Amino acid sequence: MDLWEGLGLNAQGLCTGIAVVLLFIWLRQRWRQSRDSQTTRLPPGPPPLPVLGNLWPLSNNPESHLLLTEWGKQYGDIYTVWYGSKPVVVLNSSQVIHEAFVQHADECSYREPWNWLQKLFVGDRGGINGW
Repeated sequence: MDLWEGLGLNAQGLCTGIAVVLLFIWLRQRWRQSRDSQTTRLPPGPPPLPVLGNLWPLSNNPESHLLLTEWGKQYGDIYTVWYGSKPVVVLNSSQVIHEAFVQHADECSYREPWNWLQKLFVGDRGGINGW
């Protein structure tokens, strides 16, 4: 008798439980993203993966800066990527950066504090995008 049977669980019950939890996380993520994009009117961007957002393609790509540039060509100079459940607006040209941080500094200067996700993927590297 193995550990799972001792706890009254079999493989089918365990898989079903994991699937239900993952489905709940995915639905919650989609609801939060739709709510956030509707209320804050975020710019378009690449479609995020459930739970991970756009972290998977960025973290598995040693040339992630080229992927961000490719997304800039596809979605324009201002687009949104998702770091998990957090939307991040990317400014992809010097003209747009100047307009946002110089001409509209008061509206664009606030940044929400990052949580454990920043420490996990960015750590102490800092920088504009941390990658």
